[in-house]
Amino acid sequence: MYLDILSQYIVGLPDLIVWLNLASWKEIEENFFTLEYTGVAAQALHLILLLIGAAVIPYLLGSISVPRFYCRRVKGVDIYAIGGQKGELLDVWRHVGKGHAVACFALEFLKVLVCLALGYFTLGRGAGADGAAIAAFFCILGDAMPVWHKMRGTRGFEIAAITVCILAPLVFAVLLVIYLIVLIGMRYSTAARLFPVLLYPLIASAFMNAFNPTLVLLSVGVVAVMLFTHWKNIRAMMERQEPRLEFGKKKKKQEEQ
Repeated sequence: MYLDILSQYIVGLPDLIVWLNLASWKEIEENFFTLEYTGVAAQALHLILLLIGAAVIPYLLGSISVPRFYCRRVKGVDIYAIGGQKGELLDVWRHVGKGHAVACFALEFLKVLVCLALGYFTLGRGAGADGAAIAAFFCILGDAMPVWHKMRGTRGFEIAAITVCILAPLVFAVLLVIYLIVLIGMRYSTAARLFPVLLYPLIASAFMNAFNPTLVLLSVGVVAVMLFTHWKNIRAMMERQEPRLEFGKKKKKQEEQ
């Protein structure tokens, strides 16, 4: 991953532990993900800051529903009430306006960037990419099951797409092609979302320069979250209750009727 290069220059948690003389660089390199330090203070500091910087704050930021907050402040409408109880960017596009949807997307993009930066800073050089991946997972989890809105959030797909686009543009490009092929071919929105999601761990692994178990496990975690949040849609599609999408002339004819 190209962001591994950037992570070499980011000062983070490992530098802080060394600066406080709680552990040596050699001990950190050998035990960073196992926390098997000789000093209890190094273990405690590492675990606390890792949880706060790479998990807790990204989850809380992910829990903030940008479309809901934006639409209430700018337009005075509750997007949850008019958007099928999900409040996703597509709901803003359909019910509020394209310009407002673009503004919400920009804010969502910024939110994800902040979460990824926190992950990078927490783990620092050498492990920054792993830190960003951990933060990305908790940001997606917060978006899907937010603490602010009684665990009622979106399906997490849009935040997951933004995250993959930032961390691995080539992987995102491949998944986007798969999404469009399935969407046009099958005309089921749920199927178009699930095919890229299920293939994500395999495609992400194929683009890795070296096997990284942390990134693989977290990609599998993202798949689990997506399957959980899309379960009702999957059942509706399997029972043929989900309406098929119509494009072009067919859609215009239906609207005229």
